Amino acid sequence: VHSLAAKELISQYHLERRIQSVRIPEESLLAGQLLADTRLADSFGLTVIGILRKDEKHLVPEPEQKLEGGDVLLLRGRQEDLEILDGLQELEISGHRPTNLNLLESDTVGLAEASLSPRTTFAGKTVEELAFRAQYGVSILAVWRKGKIYRSGIRRMELLPGDAFLLYGDRAKLALLAKHPDFLVLTSHEEAEVIRTHKAPTSSLIMAGVLATVVSGLFPIFIAAPIGAVLMVLTGCLRIEEAYRCIEMKAIVLIAGMLSLGLAMQETGTAELVANAVL
Repeated sequence: VHSLAAKELISQYHLERRIQSVRIPEESLLAGQLLADTRLADSFGLTVIGILRKDEKHLVPEPEQKLEGGDVLLLRGRQEDLEILDGLQELEISGHRPTNLNLLESDTVGLAEASLSPRTTFAGKTVEELAFRAQYGVSILAVWRKGKIYRSGIRRMELLPGDAFLLYGDRAKLALLAKHPDFLVLTSHEEAEVIRTHKAPTSSLIMAGVLATVVSGLFPIFIAAPIGAVLMVLTGCLRIEEAYRCIEMKAIVLIAGMLSLGLAMQETGTAELVANAVL
């Protein structure tokens, strides 16, 4: 078992052949519809894995996501299905162009490879029956079975023990899937840790503020540091559960011991004796 980068997974499953981008014109009938109402998956076998909108990108969009004119849809499916969709005048979708596959990943969304465990209860059931996306919050982009890759008709494929899947979704949900008894997640779920890089400027500003107040003498370190830690949680740079996990009990005991020792040295005159000796 070894961990693979997203680019390697995409290459192994030949996804670059199946991911296309199409643009929704302002006058398209798709503009203004909810993603669930378009029935792209049921009618055309196409899966919307992302929506690019101006400077934003919505990866693994929810069924209630509303489409707008000018949106670029990242679609997984066969080229012939895409051509049928493009040929329907009432949809008026145009603008085929190669997709930058780096857009498929973000701080919170990524790819993982998993296999059904030998004792799985899912054997003989289809992805459609399991309501995989609704139940687990991730999408199956491709299936590897006995050396052959399946990238279409996945929803109605009966699952077998040993099937490997290319999964796409929220990294936190992929990490939870690693603990599911029916799955063996092959890629390292350490990558599923959410890294909020967009919060880096905020956390840097808080850190600089803490240092500035201490250096300037406005607050002592034991006041400024807790204020900074609280601001980290309030601004979303750190979740309270993550903050608790980062607390080192050995450090707490050490600090408590230092405080009591310092107080004892001050009360007994040892601190003054040592200071005079140093001077």
